Amino acid sequence: MANYLSPGVYVKEIDNSAIVPTVSNSVAFFGGNFTKGPIEQPFVITNKGELETYFGKPTDKNYNEWFQCSKFLDYSNQLVISRAFTESKQYLSEIATVGVATAGGTTVTVNGKNDLYVGTTITFSGTSKLNYEITKIEAGDNSNINDPITWDITFKNLPDAEGDLPETPGLSNIVDDGSTVIIFLEHQNAGIDAYQNIEYKTNNAEVMYEDYNQDYDLYKNKNDFDYKADSISFSTEESQGGQPGADMGVKLKFIARTAGSVENNIEIAIINSYDFHDYYNPETPEQSDTKAQAFPGESVLNFFDYIPEDEEVGIIIRQGDVTETYIVSFDQAAVDGNNKSKYVETVINSNSRILYVVDNVSNGLINIGFAYGKSDSENAPITRTYKTYINSFITTDSQGILIDEYIGGLNAWANGVFGNISTYGGESPYLDASDTGSFDEAYFEVQDKELYEIDIVIGNEVDEGDSAISLVIDRADCIAMIGARYGDVVGKKAAVATDNLVNYILRNSQAPTRTMFAAFFGNYHRIYDNYGKKFRWVNVAGDMAGLRANTNTNQASWWASAGLRRGVIRNIDKISFSPSLPQRDQLYKNNINPIVNFPGEGNLCWGQKTLINYASSFDRVNVRGLFNTIERAMAKASRSSVFEFNDPFTRNAILAMFNPYLSGVKAGRGISDFLVICDTTNNTPDVISRNELVVDIYIKPAYAAEFIQLTFNNVGTRSFSTVIGA
Repeated sequence: MANYLSPGVYVKEIDNSAIVPTVSNSVAFFGGNFTKGPIEQPFVITNKGELETYFGKPTDKNYNEWFQCSKFLDYSNQLVISRAFTESKQYLSEIATVGVATAGGTTVTVNGKNDLYVGTTITFSGTSKLNYEITKIEAGDNSNINDPITWDITFKNLPDAEGDLPETPGLSNIVDDGSTVIIFLEHQNAGIDAYQNIEYKTNNAEVMYEDYNQDYDLYKNKNDFDYKADSISFSTEESQGGQPGADMGVKLKFIARTAGSVENNIEIAIINSYDFHDYYNPETPEQSDTKAQAFPGESVLNFFDYIPEDEEVGIIIRQGDVTETYIVSFDQAAVDGNNKSKYVETVINSNSRILYVVDNVSNGLINIGFAYGKSDSENAPITRTYKTYINSFITTDSQGILIDEYIGGLNAWANGVFGNISTYGGESPYLDASDTGSFDEAYFEVQDKELYEIDIVIGNEVDEGDSAISLVIDRADCIAMIGARYGDVVGKKAAVATDNLVNYILRNSQAPTRTMFAAFFGNYHRIYDNYGKKFRWVNVAGDMAGLRANTNTNQASWWASAGLRRGVIRNIDKISFSPSLPQRDQLYKNNINPIVNFPGEGNLCWGQKTLINYASSFDRVNVRGLFNTIERAMAKASRSSVFEFNDPFTRNAILAMFNPYLSGVKAGRGISDFLVICDTTNNTPDVISRNELVVDIYIKPAYAAEFIQLTFNNVGTRSFSTVIGA
């Protein structure tokens, strides 16, 4: 109590208005395989546009996972995604032999031109095994259409297992960087542009394309990049001879924000104020140009509202339909009219969705421009290679330097990795979640329930929902939605599908763990993929999570997300089978929630059992949802009492929070009655002396009517009172 020394009025406030807070009850989580997106950083998306922007489009490899997320977003708008990945020191595409030379032969035949790309690693296995990367594919002399089509293939040496470049390649027609091998493409029929085979002019060699094992530093997310950015080195060997600042290394390094093949085909143009001016060379007027082009046929004026000042450069980053433009400075102290930094790293790393950039501050270049088609006053126009298919370089050297010798020190590394890149098909490591351990790690990211409020977890069919169930059992405050396996139900008659599902749950060692924190749904559905222009069979777990989230939002977590009012599955073509009433009986008694089609009423979720394997009120999803919500809310409210005295004042304050809250839940039809005890009967002197405070809460949950019995009585001519009273 304060000690007052002179008369006066002293005002103070005491806040006794503590209440039980509102908590989330419709946030879902999914861990899966995506073509892009942050790694080890759960990311919230609210609509399908964000799903595509941040995690890419569906592919033939990950469409099931992608569309589960998309389908959830048909019902709700809070989905947390964790990208699963397998981090290893090699690229993960399959090793495949494309052809073997015959004894004494001079060619090797493979199937199809599409077996080869810029960036493909070729292994020529003879007396020794040497690795080469294709750096260029150009059309040869194909003047006669009846002759085989020829292509010039340029290779570069790759280091051996010890990291050294071979001094003497083992093949007479493969020498050092820049060597050429002729590939012959034979027409299926003369004059028809279709190919039967490719012939390698080799020396009795086995030819393979395969993954080339190399170390790389994976930038998993923005925080990871910020942590590692200062350690990125700029060596003088990375510079090309004769360019300004070559003795100080390259000026800029660009790194794709996320790993994955989708990050190929990024275009970059760097433009200075000089590129906006008119140029005319009187000696070669036909080669003169007016203003630089950022990209072929696209003037730099199309991209900027004003011309960069002398100490600024414009940077254009383009990937597909997304174009980003920035006017930046290499001066770390430079600011714009709003006192915001113009420094290249600050601007791009804070705003770009496509790339990170690192500035080599030891290289003092302050005004560099590499726009396409720029001319100078003395020479013919310099055609500068502006277009950067990251990791599928148009021009490259052993250090992966991109763009040509005029670039003044621009460097890029591919697909979220930093190192000397060599990949199958010119693509990045796919970071495939190829083992169940990688899904464990993805789901583990949201294990801390104080950091992440998650209500619903969507199981991934790849690991049969194991990671999702492990998560919800560990957290004990959310529920997992697990869908049936494709092979058990798709293309099967209803009786067979029912038998498969029951056998899976009862007898299969890989079946989901029996727990009150998970629910299993026995069906699959077909949707139309607008990206691939085809129908796809997709797991129902995303829809079931969506129905649950929608019910929690529009009613409350203690309402059942099933039936005609809250269980209608949206935007699907059909379900794999519709179980009959006896089949539904078989499924439901084994804790498998049926999904049915009632003509004229739609495709419906027709059950809400959990996977618990003993008799309990917790065998229903709505009861589990009720307790998840009230436990989280009341635990959150109780934090305000931590470190308070265990005395009547604190105990009464807790009762003053809990009783009105539970009365509200009762009024909302979630419980039929409750009792909260927090007094000296459960807070004995012994409890108090251990610095504990005990609150006992008793709940009578409300039950959903799942079995409605209609009994019709034929009373004949007798009175109702006579029949009822009989």
